[in-house]
Amino acid sequence: MSLFRPKKPAAGMLQPRGAAPAATAVQWHTLDTFRQHYGDVAPYTERLPLDAGFDAWMESSAIVLRLPARQPEVLLASIAAVRSGVMLAQLRATLREAVGEIDECTVSAQLLQHLREVTARSAGGASAQTSEHRVQGTIYDAQFRELVERAIASGASDIHFRLRNDGGESRGDVLLRIDGELEPALAMAPAQMHELIAAAYAKSDANSLAEGEGQFNARRPMASFIRMPDARHVELRFQSAPERYGVDVAIRVLNYDGKVSDSPDIGALGYLPDQVALLHEYGHGPGGGVIFAGQTGSGKTTALNALVASHPDVRAGTAYAATLEDPPEGRPPNVSQFAVARAAERGGTGDDNPFVAGLRVRMRSDGDILVMGEIRDSATAEIFAQLGMSGHKVFASFHAGSCRGSYERLTSRLMGLSHEIVASADVIGLTVFQQLVPKLCPHCRIPAREAWSGPEERSRLARLAALGIDAGLLFVRNNHGCPACSRGRVGVQVVAEMFAPDDAQRLLLAGGRLGEAFRSWRRRRDADLQSASTLGKTAFEIALHFAARGVIGIDTVDGLVGRISTYEEQHADG
Repeated sequence: MSLFRPKKPAAGMLQPRGAAPAATAVQWHTLDTFRQHYGDVAPYTERLPLDAGFDAWMESSAIVLRLPARQPEVLLASIAAVRSGVMLAQLRATLREAVGEIDECTVSAQLLQHLREVTARSAGGASAQTSEHRVQGTIYDAQFRELVERAIASGASDIHFRLRNDGGESRGDVLLRIDGELEPALAMAPAQMHELIAAAYAKSDANSLAEGEGQFNARRPMASFIRMPDARHVELRFQSAPERYGVDVAIRVLNYDGKVSDSPDIGALGYLPDQVALLHEYGHGPGGGVIFAGQTGSGKTTALNALVASHPDVRAGTAYAATLEDPPEGRPPNVSQFAVARAAERGGTGDDNPFVAGLRVRMRSDGDILVMGEIRDSATAEIFAQLGMSGHKVFASFHAGSCRGSYERLTSRLMGLSHEIVASADVIGLTVFQQLVPKLCPHCRIPAREAWSGPEERSRLARLAALGIDAGLLFVRNNHGCPACSRGRVGVQVVAEMFAPDDAQRLLLAGGRLGEAFRSWRRRRDADLQSASTLGKTAFEIALHFAARGVIGIDTVDGLVGRISTYEEQHADG
């Protein structure tokens, strides 16, 4: 079993005797095959500080030597046996900083000597069966580390496992969520995937596990927090869910070295200029909470962390800022982070929930700014309101489909806040609803006029033209991509609508007249959909602005953010 793949040989790579340079490096599986092509290894290894038992260890572990002709003191090691799992993990961990994500590893003699010692320690005193079990576990451990490294290198936000072993299906798939989209990463047998998931769960922080949850069980939902300090200090959130014929697992990549070493200013996240001004006014000014709404993966936490970290008093160290999250995400500088579990099985809901208790502690502490994570129920909604009315600057995230939907949900029976409370300028100063949309690759994007040739697509272009958007400005995504991109995308663009009600609109909100309040807000919008003005505009209209600039694809806007075919009805209703 090898987790390395063949790669083109490096310049100066030693070739088999009498052979012309090959297009790909030969994959040696034993030292015998090495000797057949290169001769005895002794002339090379005798110049290296290796002890007398090194050759025997190489034989038993099926390590293969590759030696660059110009640098005989350096070895290229290719892992080629099941027993080499522990060495693979050590090679990856040792070399990733200098080399990055690689298929073959350039390693020193000292490193190989160290790997031999590690292997000896791991197998010492164990029975053959125990040793084999340990080695197998180490292989899945190494494979999971490689998968995490691949996710980090590709900028993935989540790792998904889908295991099916019944209902006519027998397969295991690993997918990475990159720029909001799932991409296949790995396929394996169900038994192997179960072991891989179990190896990941085994890394869980003991403090994040409920009693009796020490081992992975595919038949019940399981949640935990994973820290991997020897792998770039990665922090992950594990969540599994039994499926009818298997299990689904989602692992969110929260933090790692280099991800959030210094939170960017809120203005660097892609908001339009007048939106940045609103965020500075309500995020950095006195009074009034800020709520970021959207679905999972819409960048709410990133925006919250950036808004708090860019607060002038937080940067200067003259204000105390804290977050209460389950678990903390990101590492905003000068901000204290408190991890409090809020799972129902560890304390129920409402006041019995540890998360609610933690929020009440923060209310009584000497704090200036609090990020309270997600508003999920009536208890956390009530505390959000209490914090605002008591003079705290409070930020929160929320699951809703629009700014208007945020107010409707907060005043619903589920959340239970009164219309008078949500209308208070001390409680909610600004509501932000946002989505992340793939950005088009400028090198391979396709003009919409060329790609949209069918009758329905032509009808959409005609509708957009009637709204003042020239089809010549619009592009669609090239899903095949090019060398400069990944399947036609180059990152994501935040598309946000922001609602900061004025006094007249607050009076309407207090009276429960949400529809009138938002129609009043909509009447103040700039009718030019290509304009960068965002006042009174929905996320869909702002997405059309970015599409007209060629930043995002009009095909992505139509469906992911809104529907062109129904826009006129939305326009009329406000």
